[in-house]
Amino acid sequence: MKIDEVLLENTELFATPEVACKLTRLLKAAPFNSEVVSIVHYDPILTAQILKVCNTVIFRGREPISSVEEAVARLGFANILRIVWQISIGERMNVPLPVYGMEVGQLWRHSITVGIAAEEIRKLTSQVEEDGATAFTAGLLHDFGKIMINMSLLPMYEEIHDYSRSKDISLLEAEKILLGMDHAELGASILTRWLQPDSLVRAVANHHVPEDPSSTALSCLVHLADVCTHALGSAYGWGENAPPAIKTNRAMDVLKVDSSDLERVMIAVHMRTMEIEVFMSIL
Repeated sequence: MKIDEVLLENTELFATPEVACKLTRLLKAAPFNSEVVSIVHYDPILTAQILKVCNTVIFRGREPISSVEEAVARLGFANILRIVWQISIGERMNVPLPVYGMEVGQLWRHSITVGIAAEEIRKLTSQVEEDGATAFTAGLLHDFGKIMINMSLLPMYEEIHDYSRSKDISLLEAEKILLGMDHAELGASILTRWLQPDSLVRAVANHHVPEDPSSTALSCLVHLADVCTHALGSAYGWGENAPPAIKTNRAMDVLKVDSSDLERVMIAVHMRTMEIEVFMSIL
């Protein structure tokens, strides 16, 4: 089965999250663009959800936020972008994935945690050109292709696991052989269709292969964010896919960080647990 065939079979599920994609392109071109407020205002449901999030204990100040203008002024454009992405794709990711042995909420929680870890790692390295908001978005979307893989391979659930064991290969490799792609490549294909920046597409496509010549510093950053999240116990599903140490070492070399830096990242992510719970609860 080809990527185009998989996408055509699931067009409704993977329809473009218009506002999130538009804001990403807009803020990349002009990080302090005043059009942000007007774009969000066109979606009243999204506006209501943004205000709900902004008035949780982790974001609000002494007074509640009552408008998008106030939310942008208090939280800044980057934080609004992060919130919009989480709201826009949350329902699509908060689903069970039987092929991966995942219950409702596991992929969603993992994705938010990787996004936060990516943002924290970005603070520790000068090797990544992209900002913290882009790092967060790349982490949030890194496993997006798994939803489609799950839908496409569900009838082959036993076969893919048996194939992996019989051939003594990882389940990531089995994905590629049986579908002609792995979940990272599929996720990147979806982002390309959403007209997302090439840096974001490549980060998702290569987050399992930081040693690949086509990988970028942002790819390495997402890889390490995934590693940190697994180490925190937020990993799930296919344990055989834990990244080999050689890949992790390569990513750390590129970003010029060490194991003590990753320990600090895990502490920071743990401290932001309440933020994860907020987004788990709004859907």
